[in-house]
Amino acid sequence: MTPRTRRFIALPFTLTGVFVLSVVVVSFTPSPFGNWSEPFVGPVCAAILIVASFGLAPARPRTVGAITLCSGALVAWWLLHKTYFPELHPPAYQPTLIPFYVTLGAGFPTYAVCRAFWRHLPKTVA
Repeated sequence: MTPRTRRFIALPFTLTGVFVLSVVVVSFTPSPFGNWSEPFVGPVCAAILIVASFGLAPARPRTVGAITLCSGALVAWWLLHKTYFPELHPPAYQPTLIPFYVTLGAGFPTYAVCRAFWRHLPKTVA
């Protein structure tokens, strides 16, 4: 088994670790939305995960980034589709998809920026 194959096999596990670590770290960061952390944690974690997928991909970072973006959107839907407004917000306890849309709103532009500028960075030998 080649080193590149080993890196591709380890990539989903590494990205899962990056996701969990980013959620933990960003959860302890004060949210600009007060006591409502979902619209802050989701987008930051999405951006970190997309950049990490481009950086950790042994080959074809655009394809790996696109797969990460699609699977991240599914995970975001699974985690955020039953989110409610916080207690102190005017429509308190009403369901909302704002955190999901904000997370996608951070993931797609991050992917677009990485896709546009990644080819201009120096290549590393895998």
